[in-house]
Amino acid sequence: MARDVSSPDGVDSQGMNANVLALPDQVRTSAVAEVPAGIPRDATHVLFCGMGGSAIAGALVTALAATSSKVPVGLVRHYDVPAWCGEGTVAVAVSYSGNTEETLSAASQVLERGGRLVAMTSGGSLGDLAAAHGMPVMALPGGLPPRAAFGYLFGAASRCSAALGILPEPHLGPRAELLEEFLGLHGPTPTGAPSPWVSRIADHVGDEMPLILAPDGVLGVVGYRWVCQINENAKRPARMARLPEANHNDVVSWDGRWPAPVILLDDGDERSEVRTRIHVTGEIIRDGGGRVLNVSVDPGDRLDRALSLCALGDALSLELAYRSSVDPTPIPQINRLKKALADARRG
Repeated sequence: MARDVSSPDGVDSQGMNANVLALPDQVRTSAVAEVPAGIPRDATHVLFCGMGGSAIAGALVTALAATSSKVPVGLVRHYDVPAWCGEGTVAVAVSYSGNTEETLSAASQVLERGGRLVAMTSGGSLGDLAAAHGMPVMALPGGLPPRAAFGYLFGAASRCSAALGILPEPHLGPRAELLEEFLGLHGPTPTGAPSPWVSRIADHVGDEMPLILAPDGVLGVVGYRWVCQINENAKRPARMARLPEANHNDVVSWDGRWPAPVILLDDGDERSEVRTRIHVTGEIIRDGGGRVLNVSVDPGDRLDRALSLCALGDALSLELAYRSSVDPTPIPQINRLKKALADARRG
């Protein structure tokens, strides 16, 4: 379904289009932001804690660290941390608002067990918690929906990870330049018009619920970001499956029973067995009557490609929203849940 767009005004009431286009500037700002003193390099475990849009940066860092860090690195999206968290643990608590109750609970548990904390936030109670215990705070620019602050969040998480010794220096400045070039070619225009590539992917999705299929690891995080952005910006369901796990269960259900569109995220850096699985899985879905669109990008290293694919997914989520005349920014269901939880605590 094509659309004639001269401006997102009246649909995009709070400027999500501009936020998507600001990703390179956010990464560029993060490259020169101050990294606070006191980030330890002697952790026995590093645990990223976060929810929703704030958790994606930690998830991406965790996936990258899996192939480079000698220190175990984990991710918690919950109130409670694992039993092994203790004195050697450094929790990197990421909450853009600073008031995410699950993240505050997890951070408090790590401190209670003698662990250490690095807080990443634009304000709120998380910064206060860290400061009260003499722990470092990485301050983020505020005023955005968390999902629209991905550049700030990932920039802080990657630079903190370098300070912790679990990732090499991320060299964010050159990555921002690549992202700017990529969005110039494939991102929306300032008036919200889609690039030909994004328009093609949106045509493939249509009005249906897409399945995002991606190899586990870095691209699995990117695929989940696509799902979350489609959920929140376009206000529509999406699901994902990861290879090779999906080849041991989900694939059986695709034989003529999955009419919805499949987007298969691809990266030439995968091991040969996974490359074969990507190819054969696409064939199986097509032979079963499904529609598959392979999506990959070329520039830079694996992190550059991941960031570019995140930007592409953001642009797609906006195009799907605009085609349905949906305002991408409001999230009334999440706000309703937060209010109900606050009422329950008071009651």
